Amino acid sequence: MTVLEYERRFQDLVAFASTYLPTGRHRVERFRDGLRRELRMILIAIQFQSVLELVQATQGMERVIRDTLKPVVEQSQVIGAKRRDFEFLTGRPPLPKKE
Repeated sequence: MTVLEYERRFQDLVAFASTYLPTGRHRVERFRDGLRRELRMILIAIQFQSVLELVQATQGMERVIRDTLKPVVEQSQVIGAKRRDFEFLTGRPPLPKKE
């Protein structure tokens, strides 16, 4: 799910959670906590004033990650990277081996 898709879903659901997310600060924290791990790890230390600011920063980070990982993964396929390197290159654990 992209950040934009997540933001749309979040906005749809936040209307029903006004008691749980009474302030903008609560919404920012909840939105951040629901992000993918690699994005959350980068953005956790930054204080955002609104969900919109967080969305814009997250979309930028998503583009950077997508643009930098794609060449690395393509290059690793060319040079035959080891299975153990997959998690390092993509941020995701490899699928289990079929027996």
